[in-house]
Amino acid sequence: MSEASINFRKGLATIFAAFREVAVDSYYGEAGSVIEYPISMVAWASPLPTDQGYQVAFSKDINGNDIYRDGMTSDQRHDSAIAAAIEYIKAAGFTFDEASGKFTAAPEGAKLYYEFGLTAEGGTDHPAYQYFFMCQAAFEDLGFDISLYNPSNFMDVFAKYQSGQGELGFGAWGGGYPDPDIAFNQFFHSLTIPTEGRTGQNTFGVDHPRIDQIAAEGRYMTDQTARKALYKEGYDIILDMAVIVPFYQRMNCTAASTQRVDVSTLEPDITPFWGALDIVVVKMR
Repeated sequence: MSEASINFRKGLATIFAAFREVAVDSYYGEAGSVIEYPISMVAWASPLPTDQGYQVAFSKDINGNDIYRDGMTSDQRHDSAIAAAIEYIKAAGFTFDEASGKFTAAPEGAKLYYEFGLTAEGGTDHPAYQYFFMCQAAFEDLGFDISLYNPSNFMDVFAKYQSGQGELGFGAWGGGYPDPDIAFNQFFHSLTIPTEGRTGQNTFGVDHPRIDQIAAEGRYMTDQTARKALYKEGYDIILDMAVIVPFYQRMNCTAASTQRVDVSTLEPDITPFWGALDIVVVKMR
């Protein structure tokens, strides 16, 4: 990956990241939260705000300075993110007209129009639907044309990614993996990049020797603290390549009839990895 390519993706990702909170709040309310790393927030290997090196995804400008300040309104945060994105995209070789505030030309191998794939089956009931239009408006103000691809068969979106034709888009995966090794290998190891005759889940095209090394080393480590630090290094590399923008994690709900089940026998500490039924005995009334 060239530096120009990374800068362009960071510019796009900075804008996409800026609109996550308002999108999640409007769709899920308290039932969803923005995440900053591509791992479930309740997983033991997930970086925590109190951990050294933890940071909000795509919250730095091209010089490494913080984009956001405490007390900023949503509009101020969006304006600050767009200003930072402009510098990233200019560094990628795009021509910027200062008078109009728009990009007018793309360097060789890039363009000013892209397609965003959405898995809403042609409908609107989707956490990324309104989110797309917020981001689209920001990109249009900068001279980009980001169109929506929302087919009735959501698998058509994934088929595009598998074939290498997918450009931008939304995707989700379950977080019910008890060990980070499973998802890390599935989505980021070079051996899982989709190729002719091989279906893989690394549709991001991550092919990085250190990522592969982390994937190999992590599965055999027994020191959980060391493993967590190792995977944190891997997530930092992935985010630095700007191939993925962590979006949200939703909450699950388990319902039981108190007339039929003695709820005191249900697991009280439910997580995505240990559910209400992951117990030895359920006492029926």
